[in-house]
Amino acid sequence: MSELMKASRFDPATCDTPYLYEVQGFLDFSRETSLPWGEAVKPFLDRFQTASTYNKNLAMIKRLVRDTIDLVDAPEAEKRRIETSLARLKTRKTSPGNVEDKVPTSAEVQILIGAADRRVSLMLRFLWDTGVRVR
Repeated sequence: MSELMKASRFDPATCDTPYLYEVQGFLDFSRETSLPWGEAVKPFLDRFQTASTYNKNLAMIKRLVRDTIDLVDAPEAEKRRIETSLARLKTRKTSPGNVEDKVPTSAEVQILIGAADRRVSLMLRFLWDTGVRVR
């Protein structure tokens, strides 16, 4: 892990990654807390409330560590240990959002039915009145 810590001092501006902002945030957090990468991951990720932000930063950390492992001359056993640790980090499940926002109101359906031609309006009225779902 000491080789990784030496490599952690690289300049994110020269890093070829789509996560430049997140990389800088993680490296700043690691330096501010004086924690090595391995110990900084969980406290860093625990700061994020939403699953999507957590998952984005987790993906960044995994990529950062994997890219860094490729840059340093670490023993194969160390690389496998780090890869195993990365595999244990799981993403959070994202919620589908507020379902009520996805169901049109009666007024919205009436506007839609009124704007459609006769054939489509009959189909829409049938779907609305019966509650049939089309997949």
